[in-house]
Amino acid sequence: MSLEFYAGIDNFKVDTKGNITITEKLAGSGLLNQLDELQKLKLDGVVRFTIESAVTRYTQKVDAETLEPVEYYERDTAGTWKTVQNEQLSLDVGEEQVIEREEEITADIIDRFLMTEKYELKSDFNPRKVLVRMAEGYSFDEIAKELNFESTSDLLKKLNEARIEYAGMAKAWDESKDVEDDE
Repeated sequence: MSLEFYAGIDNFKVDTKGNITITEKLAGSGLLNQLDELQKLKLDGVVRFTIESAVTRYTQKVDAETLEPVEYYERDTAGTWKTVQNEQLSLDVGEEQVIEREEEITADIIDRFLMTEKYELKSDFNPRKVLVRMAEGYSFDEIAKELNFESTSDLLKKLNEARIEYAGMAKAWDESKDVEDDE
């Protein structure tokens, strides 16, 4: 049994015996109907934790002069998200006129995008398959074995690479939802 959720580290402390106490904080809905599972895990007495940052950092290429993105993301008429080259800039911008700007987005937004939207796969790895299995309650160990990964850490590495790959698209999707909500 495993639980997957997003939380903030509220506090951690080390006592005089070297024991570490970590307090995580999450919204009341963060464990949607999983409190019974959490209680069972507590009764087991020993659990395995994997803690990783939920912030995904990615690089966006922009025109050095105008600071406009060299590429952007949009939904086509079939509803599939695509990467589009900014044609206005592509005529004027040589590689030396492009700078890279670091952007951030949280993994939960990327994961919702990857699970709910249509997009072209950029490799043979399908992140949706992993995320759906996670949502169904399968552990990373089970998913890694099912997908023939050598280890759980290899699966996590591949999933995080996919998150970086689709981060810009997910950010555009999230911003488009905000605009729709405002209308």
